[in-house]
Amino acid sequence: MQIVFFEIIKKWGMRNYILKICIAICCLSCWSYVLSAEQPNAVLLNQKTTISLSGSKLVKQHYFEIQINNRTGEKYTNVDIFYSALIKVSKIEACIKDILGNEIKKLKKTEIKSRSAISNISLYEDNMIYEFTLKHNVYPYVLCYSYEEVEDEFLYIDYWSPVLNYNIPTKKATLKLNVPKHYVFSFTTQGISTQIKDSIESNYVYTWNADYAERPEREIYAPETDIYYPKVKIVPKHFFYEAKGSFESWKSYGNWQFGQNATLADLPEEEKSRVNLLVKDITDDTEKIKVLYHDLQDRTRYVNVSLETGGMIPYPASYVSKNRYGDCKALSNYFISVLQCAGIHSYYTKITAGDRIIPVDLTFPSQQSNHIIVFVPLKKDTIWLDCTSDGPFGYLGTFTQGREAYLIEKDNSRWIRTPKMKAQDVEVRRFINGVYGEGAMSRADFKVRLKGDDFEQLSQVSRAYNHDDQQIIIRNNYIENGFEMLGFELINAHRDSLYIDLNYQTQTTKLYQKYGTDLVVRPVLFDLPAFKKPVERKYPVKIDYPVCKTDSQVFDIPEGYSILPNVKSENIESMYGKYNLKMIITNNKLIVEKSFVLYEGRYTLEQYPGFYGFIRQVTEKENNALFLLNKK
Repeated sequence: MQIVFFEIIKKWGMRNYILKICIAICCLSCWSYVLSAEQPNAVLLNQKTTISLSGSKLVKQHYFEIQINNRTGEKYTNVDIFYSALIKVSKIEACIKDILGNEIKKLKKTEIKSRSAISNISLYEDNMIYEFTLKHNVYPYVLCYSYEEVEDEFLYIDYWSPVLNYNIPTKKATLKLNVPKHYVFSFTTQGISTQIKDSIESNYVYTWNADYAERPEREIYAPETDIYYPKVKIVPKHFFYEAKGSFESWKSYGNWQFGQNATLADLPEEEKSRVNLLVKDITDDTEKIKVLYHDLQDRTRYVNVSLETGGMIPYPASYVSKNRYGDCKALSNYFISVLQCAGIHSYYTKITAGDRIIPVDLTFPSQQSNHIIVFVPLKKDTIWLDCTSDGPFGYLGTFTQGREAYLIEKDNSRWIRTPKMKAQDVEVRRFINGVYGEGAMSRADFKVRLKGDDFEQLSQVSRAYNHDDQQIIIRNNYIENGFEMLGFELINAHRDSLYIDLNYQTQTTKLYQKYGTDLVVRPVLFDLPAFKKPVERKYPVKIDYPVCKTDSQVFDIPEGYSILPNVKSENIESMYGKYNLKMIITNNKLIVEKSFVLYEGRYTLEQYPGFYGFIRQVTEKENNALFLLNKK
């Protein structure tokens, strides 16, 4: 950087030498972070969003300045701007500037391409993308671009979060909202430094300013990164989306959704006849539901259909009946109609699904869900059904378990919770048979029964991949370090089983190790999460569902050897989890039985030393569980 400035001075000459030195020093000061060895790949220097209401239309103007510091940061020069039938985009402009602010390249209109945003799980979408790439070959440089959006129908005025990525800082960001004084809306903020309200003639102008510092590396079992992002969520109190609706309360929002669904239960007569035929000899309601759910799984497939308001409003039951596909909204609405035909009442239920549990802001009535499931209340039980799943009947896995769900009912829509997964629901149970080899190599055969997330993942692998691909996935994700896989087998008991069996054979040098004439048996360790020391941990611990591991490991005691009872049984219990270890010697066999449970929970940084202490204690017991075999 210094060389660049000296070249500038040389080129300019010496006439305004002092002025030039001052400019150079100023620039070096302003961009000092560029010179840091730990500079981020990119920096969002400035982001401005201005929103105004034009009649019933929402007009948004966006402006970005992104500093690109290196080749890795160039991914932020690939710009995608989404649009659809409901969101129209125009006035796209972009240019490249050097760090002194000089424009060195401008985007040509011919460089802006349009393509479908259709995904692999979508059949019909009207979501489109304008895309362009604008780069330079000298770092750092600044990409500036802007565009305008116009929305005809909307449930959100804006969901504004000026963050490119969790590890990319934002220096400055501004959101302005210009609306008539009589316009009623609500908003909520997170991490916003200032908020200003100005009066201009017949309008109010609201301004929110924000910035975002670069975050440290991600930590295991930390809360979702975006809880640290600056955010502004703004919704209209009254809206039109296919029909008039209101966010005045959860009740009013639920009534709008109920009204939208009310005319969509149009199951064709031939479909009703088919449904009645399927259940005509069944008297138990649970069995009826199971038969109809299996029929749904066998006859339909999940495909995203998002045309115009299709992203919010389900397609009619007749649509799914005819085409035999639909998204989560359409399939759920269809199945509710099927159950109604069979005399069973059920509910359309909205939920925020995902690998992590995202808390719902119950104080802020708004659209906060991304998935639809079906809730069936029975006299003795309740059944939850995900109509997009090909998994077991009544199974809510890690995608939807243990979180708030919004049940839609006329004048009585309400929040309820989906069931939490317990330790027995996520257990990974291993039986390991270790066979001593006369040489350095021994054999270890594994029989593993997996539940929870592992069951869900491997069930997909067993259905979607051929044997060779399965082998690669299993070797890379399920085989212990130091063990060479010789063969494997994946076994699904039946379609409604809540587990999958993985059997595999290995050879290894890690089980039996010689020390002179003696042998040391090293049981296979649990794969325990690696946590930072308390002084290094930056964020609380968030465990959305428990971890449960159980082992029964059997080892040969070779002829001519005896075992010393050098390892005591262990039993560790705490508020964070528990660990058990015991040794049994019988019929020239060493049996090591172990179990580990990590409870679901939320633990503050003040609690973290105790949590870390428990994990550390378990790790030490695992590592020290070595068994000495003496040569007789």
